[in-house]
Amino acid sequence: MAEPKIVSMERTAAEKAKAEEACKAMPCEGPDYPWGLCLNLGKEELAKLGITKLPEVGDEFHIYGVACVTRVSQSANKEGDESKSVELQVTALGVMQEDEADEESGFSKAAAKLYGKGEKAEGEA
Repeated sequence: MAEPKIVSMERTAAEKAKAEEACKAMPCEGPDYPWGLCLNLGKEELAKLGITKLPEVGDEFHIYGVACVTRVSQSANKEGDESKSVELQVTALGVMQEDEADEESGFSKAAAKLYGKGEKAEGEA
């Protein structure tokens, strides 16, 4: 099985423009990332993850998770437009603040196993 790649889920300018065109009555640029990719961790979830001190806005966390596919959908219409989607329910989650992640941690070893070690993202020098 091929190792998964980490890709940016940020919407492109074309995707934002298409979404804006679809709702001309309320023109707006919209968010950078599609709805549903934002995980909201409440008091109970933070406690389960052992996060007692809230991070600063802009801090980064490494996440490792398990998700269950809860829905698969594919459709097409007579105009030739096709749609595909997969819905994932996150069932287990681990986090580590950026400054806590090091090469020797089990988390880093697991991440390296999943995503490779030292690979450059597309477009990086």
